[in-house]
Amino acid sequence: MNTQTIDKGMVRLGDTEALQSFKQGVDDMLLRRSYFISQVMPKLKEGQDYYTIKGKKSLGKSGCEKIAGIFNFSATFVRDNDTMDAFKSIPGLIAYICTLYRDDKIVGQGRGASTLDKNNGDPNKTIKMSSKSAFIDAVIRTTSLADIFSQDLEDMPTNNTENVPKEVPITDRQKELLSVLIKRHVHDGEEKGKWLTEIPNMTKAEASDTISSFIGIK
Repeated sequence: MNTQTIDKGMVRLGDTEALQSFKQGVDDMLLRRSYFISQVMPKLKEGQDYYTIKGKKSLGKSGCEKIAGIFNFSATFVRDNDTMDAFKSIPGLIAYICTLYRDDKIVGQGRGASTLDKNNGDPNKTIKMSSKSAFIDAVIRTTSLADIFSQDLEDMPTNNTENVPKEVPITDRQKELLSVLIKRHVHDGEEKGKWLTEIPNMTKAEASDTISSFIGIK
């Protein structure tokens, strides 16, 4: 076997062909990622395929489907029994695992969950939201785009303001304007509902940035 010993045998490098294959794989991944950012990202429409709130892009179902199509992914869904068993104390929890395939080979997985309480007791909507969340998670993980997109609006971190100065809250005028802009530009009913729910939690600065983002949408 073609091996090389480093540091008195404590670290060993295996077959050089395997190492070259690994390097080629990394190079291919970086090339695909660069191509996505330069060529695909501009084709995604803000307010339809993704949404920007608190400075973070949240991938919507429409954008996720476009990305899956570009990468030629197909998806299957199964109930996530492990998650549901681990969180039996959460009433009405429904969880799914989404598995992505390309050319009949598994390329990635993602998980998603939702509860009846979050969806006004509607089981069909809860199933739809949990499977959608799993699909988005799988696409983001498989394409290594987690630093560009959050999994969904719910995953955006809330600020711990215990040790920082309190920020100025959103004004009533900003709330009214944002409500109008969201209803005008966000066409998906579920995404629109999330946006409207998020408005009261924004700071004045975040609301200003979000308003500017919406105004820039053609």
